[in-house]
Amino acid sequence: MITVIRNTFRQLINPNALLLLCLSLMIFFIPMLSVSYHSVAYNFLFSCIFLLSALSLQHIQKKRLVAFALFLIIIIWIASKINLSGLFLVSKIGQGLFFIFIVIRLIRQTANANNVNVRVIADSINGYLLVGVIYSIVVYSMVRFQPDAYHFPEGNNGDERMVMSKMIYYTFVTYTSTGYGDITPMIPGARSFATLISASGQLYLAIIIALLIGKFSSTGTKN
Repeated sequence: MITVIRNTFRQLINPNALLLLCLSLMIFFIPMLSVSYHSVAYNFLFSCIFLLSALSLQHIQKKRLVAFALFLIIIIWIASKINLSGLFLVSKIGQGLFFIFIVIRLIRQTANANNVNVRVIADSINGYLLVGVIYSIVVYSMVRFQPDAYHFPEGNNGDERMVMSKMIYYTFVTYTSTGYGDITPMIPGARSFATLISASGQLYLAIIIALLIGKFSSTGTKN
């Protein structure tokens, strides 16, 4: 019994589980906070996500990846204090490329896993949420450089600190093909990107669920 509890505790505090916790807090909890806390909360959780993403990967040299994660953390905190478009662009490109690499590695880990366990399921969910975060970063960047790219119910002159929260909401509503329509893309590029978000969300679920079911079935057959 003690061994089972110890193993369960280790699974709950490993980087994969902590990454899932931080992603959940960023996506579901921060929007409920007062607007004045959004900037610091997002920067803090992004910092945690960078490090935990690097630590959650297996069969890879983590020192360089952790070093790059630390570099990104420094950049996002500087960018939040210094309003420079060039620094903002470098920060978002770095974040996007980093998360794309992490998602690819997480999918490979899921595909190469021998059986379905808590870590594999956490990797699958983390990959799904990180894809949504990547899209949120792209949409947020579009709004920063072209404010008229999207229409907001209260107009396009809302509080800048709320924009990231709104873009995460819009992205995941589109990503899951729910599409409430309260935030709408207004330019051709934004509409095309909305189509990509919606289609890729369904494809990711179909591919990952097929992988997990296949591994679970093969494990059951062997047993």
